[in-house]
Amino acid sequence: MTNSPVFLYVEDDIASIKIMKMVMEKVMKINSLIVLQGSENFMEKLNGMSKLPDIFLLDIHMKPYDGYELLEMLRSDIRFRRSKVIA
Repeated sequence: MTNSPVFLYVEDDIASIKIMKMVMEKVMKINSLIVLQGSENFMEKLNGMSKLPDIFLLDIHMKPYDGYELLEMLRSDIRFRRSKVIA
């Protein structure tokens, strides 16, 4: 049995969150999706996770931080410099 990668999806739009959950679970058969609604306190929430994500899915247009700013935060942390990110 192989471990499924953990995905972290950061999105502020509820409709997009629902669609992504449906696609990941029903179509791709992936049950390891963690959702953060919005980008506020991103690093604090990330640091509080018991299992760190393997793959990050970032919305580009969010407030207070957009996907590019979140990517910069990730790359400034040695733990995530080589993480896979889709924005």
